[in-house]
Amino acid sequence: TTDGSSWSPPVRISTGVAYGVTLAMARNGTGHAAYSKQGGGYWSLVTAYYDGTSWTESAKPVEPQSNYGDFEPQIALGALGDGLMIYGKGWGVAGTVLTGTTFTTPLMLDPNHETVTGYNPSLAVNRKGEGVVVWTESTGGSTAILGRTYSPAVSWSSVIPPIERYFRGFGGKL
Repeated sequence: TTDGSSWSPPVRISTGVAYGVTLAMARNGTGHAAYSKQGGGYWSLVTAYYDGTSWTESAKPVEPQSNYGDFEPQIALGALGDGLMIYGKGWGVAGTVLTGTTFTTPLMLDPNHETVTGYNPSLAVNRKGEGVVVWTESTGGSTAILGRTYSPAVSWSSVIPPIERYFRGFGGKL
């Protein structure tokens, strides 16, 4: 809806089998959607951009031929429609920057993704397009909350020191 009281007719954003759509809209009326799409016997993570009038599906997937359990994308946008998308990839959390119909090469935000499990990611972006991503990381004996920031002028920060760390079997927090 653009006027708050009526809906446009439905339009097809993607062809084929797709599921798990997530959507974010910006103050300027543009938006981004992300979803899993089946093709060629595998699932890919795909985005689509809404320019205020019509949808354009990305020409290439963000993540091609990934595991079925990956993805669960989250999107947050600044006031002008650019923003961030995070999603599950393997045992970690990946992210990409969304700008109009394009996106950057995804980055594994959790550098420990090969040896620990990153889960429960969360994302926020302010009106200037600056963002924060946090996630929980489990090493079996301990759990920590880690995060990264994003600035359009600088890109992604290094992983910030653990916000909270909990050790099982040692009486709790340290």
